[in-house]
Parts: sequence; C-alpha cells; structure tokens
Amino acid sequence: MLERWASPLRGLLVCCTVSTTLIAAWLLTVVTTILPVRDPGHVRMWAAIDLGFLVFAGLTLAVVARGPKPSLIRMLSVLSLGALAFGGVSIRAMYVSVTTGAHFEGYQLLMGLLIAGHGVCALAYGVATSGSGRTARTA
Repeated sequence: MLERWASPLRGLLVCCTVSTTLIAAWLLTVVTTILPVRDPGHVRMWAAIDLGFLVFAGLTLAVVARGPKPSLIRMLSVLSLGALAFGGVSIRAMYVSVTTGAHFEGYQLLMGLLIAGHGVCALAYGVATSGSGRTARTA
C-alpha cells in the first residue's frame, strides 16, 4: 500500500539532500572564514555539525542511487532520528529565544527546519520502501 508513495518521496528526498548539501557548503564557508576570527571557541562544534550534515546527505544520496537496500535504509533511519533530534533542539532553542527575548539566530531556525524535514522525508521513504528489496526468511 505504501509503495505507491516511494517514487514521490524519492524525488522529495533528492530535494532534501540538495538542501542539506547546500547548508553544509554554507556552514563549511562559515567555519573556515568567519568563525576562526569571530568565535574560535565554536569552530570544532560547528565543524562536527557540518560533517554530520555531509554524512547524512551522502548516505541519503547512496540510498537514492542504489535503491532501498535494507542495510542502507536502517543506517539512514538511525541518522534520520538524529537529524530530527538536532532539528527539534534547534527549533526549540529559537522558539525559547523569541519567547524570552534572548538572541535569535535565523540561520539556526532554518537549519533546524530543513534538517528535521530531511529526517522526516527519509524516514517516510524508508517506511514506504520497507517491503521492497527484502527476501523471505525461513525458520
């Protein structure tokens, strides 16, 4: 029943991968040019986040290119849960900043929304394709 959603979700997943890759490229530029001068204490943290975005985008691209292989879908699902967690924390932090009058970072809200959306899309694709590519197990 859910297999009919696999093709549209695949297209949406490609769009999500492009947006995550563009965020990672922008973040790499910030980490290498702006942070060393303005906020050197956070270079490692943002570099690690950037690497996580690149790994997530790369694995998503592998799933799209190779098809829904169960082992790749499992790895993508785990990373998708991490993306949802990161996105949720980022979105919540910016919500709290707005409600308390603290410093608001628009880029953090946008990154959180996009990476959480990528995670949701990847999980949905995994569910929609979970029946394909599996072999019957015998007891």
